[in-house]
Amino acid sequence: MLRALCLLLLAAAAACAASFRLTPDLITAMPWTDSPDGVRVAAPFLVNPNTIVPAGSTIRLFYVRPAVELEGQKARPAFDYGDNRSESVNRMGTGIQPSPAGGDSETKIPRALKKTLDTAHSTVWPNLASFRSALQSMEGADMRVVYQQPGSKSVSDETFGLLEGLLLSEKDDHVVIQAVRDQSDAAQAGLQAGDRILLLNGQETPTLAAFLDIYRTVRDSGNLREQKPYLFHILHSGATAPVDISLEPPISLSGSLLDQ
Repeated sequence: MLRALCLLLLAAAAACAASFRLTPDLITAMPWTDSPDGVRVAAPFLVNPNTIVPAGSTIRLFYVRPAVELEGQKARPAFDYGDNRSESVNRMGTGIQPSPAGGDSETKIPRALKKTLDTAHSTVWPNLASFRSALQSMEGADMRVVYQQPGSKSVSDETFGLLEGLLLSEKDDHVVIQAVRDQSDAAQAGLQAGDRILLLNGQETPTLAAFLDIYRTVRDSGNLREQKPYLFHILHSGATAPVDISLEPPISLSGSLLDQ
């Protein structure tokens, strides 16, 4: 059943895969480990700019949200979970209850696909090797992660999206860069996998939660005339002295054309 599940979802991934290259690659970078109960999160990490997946969580599935073809319209996601919003599901209940894409009540969710995703939400991958095999062809623009937090009977289905091109985790009282998106502003500025972020805009970042608080403050302040860069005070892997790296926020995050 698991193999059939992988093949079906990988076919959907191939249909909507996009350029999503990381250094190191996603398979190597994810802070996961094998356990008797399945693939576990070894260190807290950001699955998207709004969500921290805690250590000890069980990773159930990585998938690309399938698209449906509607007559006279472009393909669009088969399920609309909302941006970076958890879709919690009780494992003992009836499974996922996604809304039709775009809120169109006439859109029909394919029964077989819904059954497949219901099964995925109640599946525990047996080992890291299985996950790595599946992830090799699952790089896309609409990737999602299904995971279960420690002690919870529900699972969460979250958008997978990097913060400023960075895959971040929390280790030894520091925020650590696990991987950097190729050709991103972060990569071009000199941020690298293995960097420890000591300060962000002059404030300490011992946890991902602290990092996000500072990041959001910078992101939500100013306008196009008062852009505030993200100033990373980081320690490169193997280096003895930290350095400062400045990263300009995208225009879309720093204001509106109406602010000019």
